[in-house]
Amino acid sequence: MFYIIRYIVCGLVLVITLIGTKRQSHKIMKRIISFGIVIAIFYCSVCYPIEQFHGFDTPQEVFNYMYLGDIDFVEYGQESAYISYRNSMRQNNFKSAVILKEYDKYVVKVIKKIEEIYSFLDDGCSVKIYRVRNTDDYFITIFGIFDCDSISDSDNNVFQFSSLGDVHSTTVYIKEINNYQLYINTTNKQSIVKAQWSEDGNLQFSFSAEDKQSGDHNNQGTVL
Repeated sequence: MFYIIRYIVCGLVLVITLIGTKRQSHKIMKRIISFGIVIAIFYCSVCYPIEQFHGFDTPQEVFNYMYLGDIDFVEYGQESAYISYRNSMRQNNFKSAVILKEYDKYVVKVIKKIEEIYSFLDDGCSVKIYRVRNTDDYFITIFGIFDCDSISDSDNNVFQFSSLGDVHSTTVYIKEINNYQLYINTTNKQSIVKAQWSEDGNLQFSFSAEDKQSGDHNNQGTVL
């Protein structure tokens, strides 16, 4: 609905401007300007939607207005919500949307809302940590081939999964980023991702793995 409204409005503006320049002199230049105006209207209406002044009670309402797809799960933060979904026409494609929350209402915004601050890949399992821009909300995403029962963390989160065969995707809200730890347990080893604030105020991440059979410990260092 979000984009359909804009396509209709911009289409009408384009038709009206083209009709208005049909019999005028220099109509080629004026039509070029008309196309430019329509593009500018579309861009501004997407980046600065008037709907942002209307609050929705749930992130699902915003999702249904802005996106097309089937929701797998919703993970709630303090100032945002992370939605994992799949395109209705391409069910094998995992996708995500972040819905912002302002004054206890969920709002329509299209500008880039999250930034990736850490990632690593281990045995076909990808782990990424995101921060929602201009908030203190952090989310961690795990994607790949792993046993769903092997994932746990220091926040005792209940992990929800999007699954396609042996491939799974899960995201949880990190309640307290300082000293947060994610545990990935397999038959042979335990991997740990840890986040903590340094004394100089920087957020640091470290990854380590311990072989359960040999007891060997592999620390891959700290990443800023």
